[in-house]
Amino acid sequence: MNVDVKTRKELSALSLEVFGSSSRWQKLITKGYEEVETHMVTETVPGEKEGDPETTVENRVPVTLGNNSYKQTTKYQTLETVKEYLLEQKARLDEIRAKIKQMQEEAAAKKKAQEEALAALSDAQGSAT
Repeated sequence: MNVDVKTRKELSALSLEVFGSSSRWQKLITKGYEEVETHMVTETVPGEKEGDPETTVENRVPVTLGNNSYKQTTKYQTLETVKEYLLEQKARLDEIRAKIKQMQEEAAAKKKAQEEALAALSDAQGSAT
């Protein structure tokens, strides 16, 4: 696998940020990953209430081999697809981190407002006596 230094450093940095390991991207290229094969199945779903018509839904179902095992194939990646995958995962993780940070800030603001309300209530009760 001949990769120039700039690309190698870029993929290692992305891999470290996404997976926590700078060499994980190499495994996707050299060893690949196992993917469960699926096929489309059309299922009939009864209506929610009596008298509602039945609907059909197409779902992806894994291909079974028997004894509760599924058919898997090894998928290999190229440098371009690994980079694209890492960038997608990084964007997804950044979005999740932003949501978590926003929720923490909202919780901290709510807690601060409750503490201020309790302090104001205790001041009001203290001056009444």
